[in-house]
Amino acid sequence: MRRFLVRLYPSAWRARYGDEFDALLAARSLGPFDVADVLLGAIDAHIHRRGRAASQNRRGLTMTPRLAGQAALVGGFLMLIGLPLLTQGLFPGLFPFLAGAGALVVALAGLSGFQSRQHQLLVWAAFVIPAAGVVMCWVDGVAMLVGARGAGVSMFGAGITTMLVGSALFAGVTYRTGALARAATALLGLGAGLLLAPIVMPESPAEMGVFMVGAFVFPIGWIALGWSATRLDHRSARAPAPASS
Repeated sequence: MRRFLVRLYPSAWRARYGDEFDALLAARSLGPFDVADVLLGAIDAHIHRRGRAASQNRRGLTMTPRLAGQAALVGGFLMLIGLPLLTQGLFPGLFPFLAGAGALVVALAGLSGFQSRQHQLLVWAAFVIPAAGVVMCWVDGVAMLVGARGAGVSMFGAGITTMLVGSALFAGVTYRTGALARAATALLGLGAGLLLAPIVMPESPAEMGVFMVGAFVFPIGWIALGWSATRLDHRSARAPAPASS
């Protein structure tokens, strides 16, 4: 993967910085945050092929916790609108749900950068599983919007379930590492569990009530995580640089 990531950059950039960048990637365990960072850096290097912007972005590390936090805030607010509307029918809540799910993929990639390197496999699983669920929702949702298929919910429902399972896993990993506010991760895990409960449990009179509570708690968990990430990024930006010896 390391060589593939380096080759994403323009040839002139690789000729000047390729060896240094390859050594940088080799010295660290690459997580979803790092890969997203490199991809953004490669896009920036292609846009700014000449001039100071390209030379200053030598390492391609451009993604910030603030961007991930903002994506979590946006995704959470859109989910807060979309999830309750899905109970009124698929289409009223489809647009905010799909937009929110896309924002949460960005948030997952960025927020994974807070995790400990000792949990790399868990972090990757906590990113890949919900991201796969979001892709399933997008594929089926877009197909229904353009009329390529009827308003069935088989693949869409499976995508939501996968996204929720992955989000619960992400909440567990984040809570274990203490990388972000534990109260926020607990809310996210609880919300995912409440939304999953009606899916795995037999039908009951309380099913809709449980779902509606989860439809509130789950987005609030993402919003709280996003707020925690932006605050941490703000503090790190204001922290004084260490004195040189």
